[in-house]
Amino acid sequence: MKQLVLSNGTTLDFTDSSTIYDLVQVVETFAEIDSVREEITEQNLEGATFNEEPVSNVVPVNVWVEAGMTGNITVHFTNRDKTDIEIWQEQQDEAINAALGF
Repeated sequence: MKQLVLSNGTTLDFTDSSTIYDLVQVVETFAEIDSVREEITEQNLEGATFNEEPVSNVVPVNVWVEAGMTGNITVHFTNRDKTDIEIWQEQQDEAINAALGF
């Protein structure tokens, strides 16, 4: 298992085949998906670690599900890198807020 430790302290386990861009879990109920989806946010991914490697500039994209005939539900939480424009905009916003004293 690989672990994602979010910046809010939550630890989530994913299959060994997972990457930060395709986090894979096998769950028994669809209700389990919502609790994980609520944790995987842009804010919680910033400063997180995945498999003990730092995560930065990654944003969640979507969730897709495979329901097998055996009853297993395989869930993919997909993420992507932020674009250079997104990073630049965040830097500009931080600079403006700092200049205004926020």
